[in-house]
Amino acid sequence: MGIWGAYLQQGLDAELESLGSKLSIEIDCPVHYPAFGKHIYECHCRVLFPVFFVKANSWDIIRQKHNEGFKPEESD
Repeated sequence: MGIWGAYLQQGLDAELESLGSKLSIEIDCPVHYPAFGKHIYECHCRVLFPVFFVKANSWDIIRQKHNEGFKPEESD
């Protein structure tokens, strides 16, 4: 299993690094990018945050989503 926490990937755009750091601080949970090889942040709680959602800077909504533990429905 990988190590969770704030880290930088080589070649990762500075804006994505900054957004990931801000997201981690706002939700008080470590995040990583990309999740599942897509443009999605994933926190340690396994809550997914698409980049476009984080770029909106709606931190109250983002914190609410994290606190509710929203997860996409898994298909059988």
